[in-house]
Amino acid sequence: MSIVDKAEQIAKLFVEIVTEVAKRLEALEGGGGGEQYGTLNVTTEPTGALIYIDDKYVGKSPYTALMEPDNYVVFFGDIEDYDTPEDVHTRIIAGETTRIHAIYEPNSGDTINDYMVQYGNVNLEAIGKTKYDLIIIDYAKWGDAASKWTKEQITTLQTSPGGPKKVLAYICPTMASDYRYYWGKDWRPGYPKFIGHASSWGGTFGNRFGGSYWVHYWDLDWQKIMFGESDSYLNQIIEQGFDGVFFDVIDAFWIWPNRPTAKEELADFITDMSIYAHKRKPGFMVVCNGGEQLFEYSEYVAGITGVMKESVYYGWGGDNVQTPANVTEFAEANLDRFVGAGKQVYVLNYTQTPSQVNESYRRAKNKGYINWCGVSSLDRLIVNPGHEPD
Repeated sequence: MSIVDKAEQIAKLFVEIVTEVAKRLEALEGGGGGEQYGTLNVTTEPTGALIYIDDKYVGKSPYTALMEPDNYVVFFGDIEDYDTPEDVHTRIIAGETTRIHAIYEPNSGDTINDYMVQYGNVNLEAIGKTKYDLIIIDYAKWGDAASKWTKEQITTLQTSPGGPKKVLAYICPTMASDYRYYWGKDWRPGYPKFIGHASSWGGTFGNRFGGSYWVHYWDLDWQKIMFGESDSYLNQIIEQGFDGVFFDVIDAFWIWPNRPTAKEELADFITDMSIYAHKRKPGFMVVCNGGEQLFEYSEYVAGITGVMKESVYYGWGGDNVQTPANVTEFAEANLDRFVGAGKQVYVLNYTQTPSQVNESYRRAKNKGYINWCGVSSLDRLIVNPGHEPD
């Protein structure tokens, strides 16, 4: 496209935007053009809840907007310690105001103070005897379709003797692994076209069960495998009864330095999955590992429940190794923004040295983070002495 063509396109778009703004200003000022719009007013108790209309985040309550007459679905973001109100199906009528008032009921029993992660050697009964509030496991015992946890197994864990638990399922939306259910026998780098180069990092079970490959996560065919289809990864997890999902490696935009849009596309991808999941299961949790650098994208922040960061204090370069001070400082600066936005922040430190464990919990608590110390293989059920879950 020539520079002249681009200029004409921009000029046309500018005229359309100015025309639409003029119409809405006329409506707000009581001019005749207001007859073609209706007004939507959304309030919540408490205020400040995230408001979505159809598949788009539009702002926080109280929210008012002029809208074209049509049918809409209004749904609400999660607020910690509250039950999320049901979606509201409404119709906007020209010249009229539609008011929606949603009440969040307190649910103090859902407070998350502690958590643990385990992918290998998982024994659900043993985990159930602990008092951890949040558990992160793979969607299947061995990561494949044949060993998927059943809905009954997940329900039993959620209501286990150690106390009620939220259970999140692991997904890596930025890599494909050849032991996962979706992998085709003839798949290889470049085929399908969204399969990129091999990763030296094997993923949850990669070191034991085969290779993993970076994917073009902006490719719609890959995205359909992750969500949107009846048999998609995310749909399976929702049907299994999980309380949410743990998205891993949400900093993989750096893998594609020659794609200027890679960072924004990753934020959009996660946002779309978050909205999709929330609409199908209100209160569905979305925790992202490594996505703290996506804070600049407001819709991404609005859609997720929280973030995780590994090796903030210990584990940088190996278990029981102290993380360099400058790395810790950089990580905390990014995580603090999410704390300020009211999001949950989890830190995972790879150490079992008692003094380091104590230091991790102390520093995390002072920052408002939820800490757990484990081993990098993530194949052990660990309760850290002196920091037992309550």
